[in-house]
Amino acid sequence: MHLKNITLNNFRNFEKSSIEFCSGLNFFIGENSNGKSNLIEAIYLLLTFKSLKTNSYEDIIKWGFTYFYIKGSLLIKNNSQIIEVVGEKEKGKRLRINNKLQINPDFLTNRFPVVIFTPENYNIIKRSLPTGAVI
Repeated sequence: MHLKNITLNNFRNFEKSSIEFCSGLNFFIGENSNGKSNLIEAIYLLLTFKSLKTNSYEDIIKWGFTYFYIKGSLLIKNNSQIIEVVGEKEKGKRLRINNKLQINPDFLTNRFPVVIFTPENYNIIKRSLPTGAVI
């Protein structure tokens, strides 16, 4: 699976942004508060239909707007897939895959396996190791 690009509208600190990814490793480098973690959260939300930080999709909407929109283009075994997630204050959160509305929010659960390793995970592992162990 390869995420080719992502488009964000009114997602956290992104008003309108489009990002292209290479097929290898991609690094996000920037000053604090520039949106690196928000981009990771957007990718996670796109592939799992869940936020890393909140259970309320309204918290994700950029201040002053009524909706957020995420669109990603994936390449899976030489097949292109377009995933779209929209969250609106009045209408809730919706998922489309290849322009088809998905009724079951768990549709993505086994379709796109996602693993995320955060600083919080590192701290849990570090606390459980014997004193003096090196990671």
